[in-house]
Amino acid sequence: IGRSIRGTLAFTGVNAATLVVASIIIAALESSLVGITDASLVYIVPVVVVATRLGTRPGVATAVAAFLVYDYFFTQPRYSFVVADPREWLELILFLFVALVVGRLSALGSERGALAERRAGESEAQFAVSRHLATSELDVAIPAILERIAEDAGLARAWVTSEGPAGSRVLADTRPGEPAP
Repeated sequence: IGRSIRGTLAFTGVNAATLVVASIIIAALESSLVGITDASLVYIVPVVVVATRLGTRPGVATAVAAFLVYDYFFTQPRYSFVVADPREWLELILFLFVALVVGRLSALGSERGALAERRAGESEAQFAVSRHLATSELDVAIPAILERIAEDAGLARAWVTSEGPAGSRVLADTRPGEPAP
């Protein structure tokens, strides 16, 4: 299965599961036993979960889906997308706005966290290269640096050559026993 199909399936599964659980909780809260008149804010949880795990677009899609599910199942007249009370329109629109903002902020926080982790890894790699250059002779530093670069980049093989009047010469190779590239 392709990456985009897997992503779509993951989004659909997470989205459906979180909305179903939230709908069950809302139904229980709005039942005559508990008597809460508007528990729509429970849908903020699925929006945050999806936005945090899958990103901004899935978070926004979840907010819109939650809006529609709440409108269909919990506003009068039920089981339609018609809203009889104008106050419910205001509540639904405010819910959608809050869900969109919370979902976007949650996804933005996750994206920034991932960026910070990537930058920390880059800084660590730069420090390791600088350390090798500062503490080792060049003929020792180059192979160590090359190994680090190949590992960090996920390369199967990397090499450094020097061009001169006599042709090119391999200075370092992560697979030295194999034929020269």
